[in-house]
Amino acid sequence: MVKSVAGQPDVAALEQKLAPLSHGDMALRVLKEAMDGMSVGARQSFLNEHLLRAPIYHEDVVAVMPQPPDVFHVLQGDVIRTDAAYMLDQRQIGNPSYVIATSTCDLVPERRVTAMLLRVEPKRPRDYADPAKLKNDLSNLVRFKSTQYLYLPPGFAHKVRRFRILYGLSRCT
Repeated sequence: MVKSVAGQPDVAALEQKLAPLSHGDMALRVLKEAMDGMSVGARQSFLNEHLLRAPIYHEDVVAVMPQPPDVFHVLQGDVIRTDAAYMLDQRQIGNPSYVIATSTCDLVPERRVTAMLLRVEPKRPRDYADPAKLKNDLSNLVRFKSTQYLYLPPGFAHKVRRFRILYGLSRCT
């Protein structure tokens, strides 16, 4: 259990529990368990504050690792903006944002030629004719009821990396 005294998840304990989980849906289960019993507003506040982190750069990691890690330019979960993405052989224009879905271990140069990206589509109150629908969608997102859509806190733009070409990737899919 990763709850603190105040009923909020203990961030350090949650990060430690999530650290080894990069494959499968176990990380999602851990998050759901950690936020069990929290209201929708409390979940949203917690995710807004703790879900996003500044990017991790290879040059920063090399300085603190006992052995140099494989070279990487992006990691699984990074939010990027690129004009080099394709969907069904159609290039995606307009410089959209994506979350890197490919496992970090597969994102090193010369390991694979494509990466799986999940499109980030902002939803705003003006996108909804019925405010109850917006409230229902937000509730479903922060409760992780579906993995078809995932919650990404507002205001992440300052943490988005801009990529024209992902090193070693001929295209992103």
